[in-house]
Amino acid sequence: MPAVTAVSSDTSEAEAARARWRAGFRIHARALAAVAVVLAACGLFAATAFSARVVSVGLRANGKNVSVRTGGVLKVSLPGNAETGFSWRLKAVERHVLRPGSIRYVPRRTRDGVGAAGNYVLRLRALRSGSTRLRMLYVRHDTGEVALTFGLRVSVAG
Repeated sequence: MPAVTAVSSDTSEAEAARARWRAGFRIHARALAAVAVVLAACGLFAATAFSARVVSVGLRANGKNVSVRTGGVLKVSLPGNAETGFSWRLKAVERHVLRPGSIRYVPRRTRDGVGAAGNYVLRLRALRSGSTRLRMLYVRHDTGEVALTFGLRVSVAG
């Protein structure tokens, strides 16, 4: 009979250990599920914010309407060639709606690189809700001659 008692004692200890393990597992599983939900939500919001963050336009957008979210960036990329003496200049924008950064020339990569056209890139930060007309001119810096104009109607919404 003592052997049976020992087995039942071992069985009850094993069952108690399994019960403790299951209780601990449930707590950890719930915590892990909560962390997974929080991380998924952060990832979803970050992906949504990032995807709406930069709106890129080029010459084909001339005369069109563009929408940007508050805090986002409008990236305007226009073709040009710095070696011709012409460059894109910002003519008009309501600076309380869009804050312009500098205009940067990005040459196209070619084998010889000399005389190759590239793009002028302007980034504007959307500061607050509103709308503005953005105007740019392709101007020869020594004579002031205007070769091209570019314009957009930009709406910023929060």
